[in-house]
Amino acid sequence: MYKLIIIDDELAVRRELSAFPWKEIGIELVDVFDNAVSAFKKIIDCPADIIITDIKMPVVNGLQLIEQVKKIRGNAVFVVLSGFAEYEYMREAITLEITDYILKPIDFNEIRAAFVKIVEKLQSQNKSLTYNEKRMEHLKASIERYRCKFFAKLFTDSVDAEELSEKCDLCEINLTGRPIVLCLFRYDHIMNSKMFSSFKYTEMLWYIQKRVSLYLETQNKGFAFYDGVSDCVAAAL
Repeated sequence: MYKLIIIDDELAVRRELSAFPWKEIGIELVDVFDNAVSAFKKIIDCPADIIITDIKMPVVNGLQLIEQVKKIRGNAVFVVLSGFAEYEYMREAITLEITDYILKPIDFNEIRAAFVKIVEKLQSQNKSLTYNEKRMEHLKASIERYRCKFFAKLFTDSVDAEELSEKCDLCEINLTGRPIVLCLFRYDHIMNSKMFSSFKYTEMLWYIQKRVSLYLETQNKGFAFYDGVSDCVAAAL
C-alpha cells in the first residue's frame, strides 16, 4: 500500500479525511498533523508516497512545505486542499507540479476519484521503474562479463596497442604507473563442502570473482576477473 500523510490545521477536516476508507483504494494513512513543521519532521523519518496538505496554515504554509519536501522526496505525490479558488495559489501549485488541487468543503466522491487515479499513476511508475532496474542489472552483468574476458585476454594473450588503449578506456582500466601483481585463487579446499554442493564449478568461480572484485574496488586496490573457462579466479593488484 502507498503511504499517506495529511496536514491541515482544521480539526474537522482532519477528522473527515481520517474517516475516509483509504485502504479500499490501496492507501495506508500513516499520520495526521495540524501543522507543517511537525509534518516535515515525520516525512524525513518516515517517507510518504502521497501528501495531502492545506495551503493556509500558520508559520509554514502548504506550498512552502511542498517546496522543502521536494528537495528530499522528489518522487512524492502532492495534493493541495484549499477553501479558496484563488488564481495565485493555483498558479504557484502548478509551478510546484502539484498532482491535484481540491477545494473545501471536502467531497468524498471527488476525493475517491482523484486518489484512484493517483494510485493507478503510482502503480504504472513502479512497473516502469522495476523494468528499468532489471535492464540496468542485466546491462551491468553484461559489462562485468565483458571486462572479465578482456582482463583474461590481457594477461594470457598478446594485445596490440590500439586494442589495448581502446578497451582500457572502455573498461576504465589504468595500466600506467606502478607494476601490477597477479594473484590466482582456487577453491579446492571447499570442493567437498555440503554448503557449495549445489553450485556448478563455474558458478562458484563467478561467485568468488564478484566477492574478491567487490572488496578490491572498495579498497581501491585492483580488480578481479574470471573468463568463464579457466579453473581459477585472477586478481590484479
